[in-house]
Amino acid sequence: MQFDIFINPPENPGEKWIAFSMAFPGCKGTGNTQEEAVKNFKISLDKCINTLINILPEENSDSKIL
Repeated sequence: MQFDIFINPPENPGEKWIAFSMAFPGCKGTGNTQEEAVKNFKISLDKCINTLINILPEENSDSKIL
C-alpha cells in the first residue's frame, strides 16, 4: 500500500515539524527536524495499525459489526 506523507514546517520559532497522512487520520509525528517528524510518524503509524488490528474481530469470529 502506498500513501502520501505530508510534512509541515514550523510556523513560529520553538514549534515543531509535523508529519501526517490523510490515509490515517489522527496519526501524526512531530519533531525538531523534518527527519525526526517522519521517524515519529512511522512509530505512530505502527501503533495506529496495531491498535486497529487488535480491535477488529477475528475473521472466524461469530461477532458481527453493526
